[in-house]
Amino acid sequence: MDILTHRTSAKPVIWVVALAVLVTSSLIALPVGAQTTQDIAAVVVLPVIDQTGSRDALLAERATDALALALEDSGVYRVIPKSDLTRELRRLVLTPPLSELQQVRVGQALQAQRVVTATLKTLAVNPQTGEVRVEMDIRALVVDIGTIMNGAAVEVVTKPIPGFTGDTVPVVNEALREVSERAVAEMERNRRRHGAVILVDDLGNVTVDLGLDEGLVIGDRLVVMRGFYLAEQDKTVMRNIGTLQVKSTETSNSLARSVSGQVPRIGDRIYPVYTPPEAARQIKQGKNMTQTLQVIAGLGIILGMVATATGPQNISPPGLQAVLHQSSPGASPVVRVYVHRGANPQPERTHAWLFFRGPSAGFPAEVDDRNYLVSVMRGGSIEYFEDDASTTFDLEFELEFTFFDREGEEEDANVDINYNHFGIVPGNTYFYKAQRVVTPWRPQLPTTEQATDPVSPTIEVDPPDALGEPSKASGPVTVSQPAVLTSPVGIGTPVSPTGATFTWIPQTGADEYQVQVYSDPLLANLVTSSPIITWTGQSTLSWTFHDFTFSGDTTYYWVVGSRRAGEAPPECQVGGKKVPFILSSKESFRTVLLPPAPVTSSAAARRPRNVPGWWREHRTRPCAAVSRCIANRGGTTAARKVLL
Repeated sequence: MDILTHRTSAKPVIWVVALAVLVTSSLIALPVGAQTTQDIAAVVVLPVIDQTGSRDALLAERATDALALALEDSGVYRVIPKSDLTRELRRLVLTPPLSELQQVRVGQALQAQRVVTATLKTLAVNPQTGEVRVEMDIRALVVDIGTIMNGAAVEVVTKPIPGFTGDTVPVVNEALREVSERAVAEMERNRRRHGAVILVDDLGNVTVDLGLDEGLVIGDRLVVMRGFYLAEQDKTVMRNIGTLQVKSTETSNSLARSVSGQVPRIGDRIYPVYTPPEAARQIKQGKNMTQTLQVIAGLGIILGMVATATGPQNISPPGLQAVLHQSSPGASPVVRVYVHRGANPQPERTHAWLFFRGPSAGFPAEVDDRNYLVSVMRGGSIEYFEDDASTTFDLEFELEFTFFDREGEEEDANVDINYNHFGIVPGNTYFYKAQRVVTPWRPQLPTTEQATDPVSPTIEVDPPDALGEPSKASGPVTVSQPAVLTSPVGIGTPVSPTGATFTWIPQTGADEYQVQVYSDPLLANLVTSSPIITWTGQSTLSWTFHDFTFSGDTTYYWVVGSRRAGEAPPECQVGGKKVPFILSSKESFRTVLLPPAPVTSSAAARRPRNVPGWWREHRTRPCAAVSRCIANRGGTTAARKVLL
């Protein structure tokens, strides 16, 4: 005891212990601090729903506080204050419990990334031991996606309390704290990463790059998100376009089908949806069958490889995207049909592409007098096909190759195609499909002859199973020509810097326009642009910049962009970038130099009298009187004479 209380010996020990504690706490705190500045998400915690049947009126409120504290302590979330939530619920006239759509509204109003809801399923206290059994189900909705993506269902039984006196409030509070912390930890542990669509076939089967390794099981739902470019805001936003359901799973990918919304495209993002315990129990049988289905899927892949070489039904159709494309401002647009990357799983076996054009999405990919076939291209992996306004008759394509039949015998095969290409017409709307010829081949150049009259199209493929399945229709694409600028045109045209007005003639096929003004002839530096202007049938359109003032005595360059509402944005190649409009030819103008603002009466009243020489040379001098300026220069009579 004497040693412990002796100041000279205890003081160093205390300092050493304090230093050790300080260093240790600093080392522990650093990673947490680093995480909070980078990964913390703002979260709204809605009032917990009490389904326990308890008579405690404050039970739900205490559970809500415990859940909020557990989310904060996790180091992953920042909880929006309860007062802010109460204010927004009152403003939006909403009363919990909220639907998913209402949760999204609240989350957006409070600028939160997550909205967490929870339900107390059961709560029971042992009156002899103080043990508490409590069950909580929590779910987290991702505001940007609008769907519940994470969750957990946890049951906790607390330890007995020696000498329990029957006071239930402390033991219930401790149980709520423990179940909340366990639920948050379980929710974070089970969080699954997002993936992407890697293949879509003509039968609606969707292959995604998530599988058993990511916890995906049969029956799981996947939200499909796609990026959309907003030209007026110059940014891309992600939107929910549909839902998939998993049909079978493998180690690193899964097969799914569309159950709502649009059929996805290759490259669309997918997000696994949280499956509540009730639904998980319903698909438990599907989970037990996963291993068997994997074996069946493996056999299907092997059989599919064989069938690809011997029959068209298993040749995956390609994915397309058709857009109106312009090589430079003012040039005549073409329809460019892009082939999605990953849509051709065997490019070394693909050596010919057939492109068809029709007036609606349901047109047949056939070769007949209706002129659906518009181009045949050689190549295993092509980036795009361009459909232009030129018309050519009596086009021929020939291809010979060898293949192995099911008996392993080498056979001869050939492809002979005769067709016409009728050019695209401004104002018309088109859809496009593509087919592939998939088989080993020996190249033979096609023969093309110019003709003045159309021929009856024919196609002969021997064997017929060398022709793959047609793709889904891509479109619509409405062809339009660039707008014609009418005023101002030419540098010699004087334009006022304020209230500058621009007029142009709209063209058939486009119904949205935008004026764009640049400071350079290469159209690299945008100065200002108008909002989207909708065409409703006028012979001319115009826009006046009432709220923008151009610099005086300056040369500017302007174009008008056009497009069709509701269709994929067109693209115009301008320098090293693509603009989502069909641009008109470039015009220039020069602003006039505005006269300086007149001197106000108050300024004239401050003009010094009887000192004309000083006033001419010092008109902008801030001094209110000559005497003050003289004082600033020394205040002598000689200085005054020099100034005057």
